[in-house]
Amino acid sequence: MINLVELFAKQKELDLAIAKKRGVGLEETLNERALAFLVELGELANETRCFKYWSSKGPSPKERILDEYADGLHFLLSIGNIIHTSFYRYDELETLNRSATEMFLTTYHSFTTFVANGYDKLYIRAFQDFLILGKILNLSEEEITSAYLHKLAINYERQENNY
Repeated sequence: MINLVELFAKQKELDLAIAKKRGVGLEETLNERALAFLVELGELANETRCFKYWSSKGPSPKERILDEYADGLHFLLSIGNIIHTSFYRYDELETLNRSATEMFLTTYHSFTTFVANGYDKLYIRAFQDFLILGKILNLSEEEITSAYLHKLAINYERQENNY
């Protein structure tokens, strides 16, 4: 199981460092973070190529897919910190034999429903859908955590270099 308590805490540290450096409040950038998550979700879909029925080219290497997944995870954690979510544990994730394309659409829907309505339960549903998507993409919890921590270090480095 992914240690969400740890990841939420690490994301909060990064977000506070960025907010201080950029002179912005966390809450005032909630919409930007929401859009950033949707962009990252699209980039992830593009790397998996799961929807490209017209092409015989396979998905990008797993490392690239993990990198995009970690980008999305950063923004979901960030948003959860802003709304003060109580989502720290989750039950076994059921894929219900869904395709990656179906799960991308489900995740888009649940996340945009959360954005439109702003309820904690809707955020939790979107986060769970994103975790199920990771499972459908054959990303292990260990790989996801490792990719997140790797990207976290890169994001700190980017801030030091005025990215």
